[in-house]
Amino acid sequence: MKRSEITKRTARYKKKLKLLHDSGAPKPKKGTKLYKVYVTFVYKSNDCFDEIFRASVPRWNKRRGKLADFMENRPIIKPHWKTKEGAVYQNAMRDPKLRRIIYTERPQWFAVSTKADILKLAREGGKKPAYHSKAWATVKDAIHPDSPEFDREFMADLFTARPDWFRFFKVLKPTKLKGVV
Repeated sequence: MKRSEITKRTARYKKKLKLLHDSGAPKPKKGTKLYKVYVTFVYKSNDCFDEIFRASVPRWNKRRGKLADFMENRPIIKPHWKTKEGAVYQNAMRDPKLRRIIYTERPQWFAVSTKADILKLAREGGKKPAYHSKAWATVKDAIHPDSPEFDREFMADLFTARPDWFRFFKVLKPTKLKGVV
């Protein structure tokens, strides 16, 4: 292929992309031929990088931050780490500024781990903390007789407030608790 043919084709693609941009159309989808051509003109690592063309399509070149990607849909439930949203959440939590914003936006995602908060949750009829959460680790440490953080009063209050939380807890069957509670 001659150099002049390549230059003509490049000019045609640039013109077509510019018309699409100016008409308000979205950026070409990944995997399409137009997207591949667009990428060759816009990214500096490519041989055909064109600064002038890149400046002429500013709407398509806006870089969105991690927080914008994550909070766009504002999920109510904390995303699972295996999902796409969960991966974005995990990446956002690595940044201290974003972590602070997420803590303020979604405080219900983060477990309560003080004994007073757990007792309040139990008395209000709240849901039992997840087994691998910090809150349940606090409960286990406070109610297990062999633990250094064992708290007899806390255990008695928790058992009276929510005995259903401890139906399947092997160590603390009622027969073993006669002298403790």
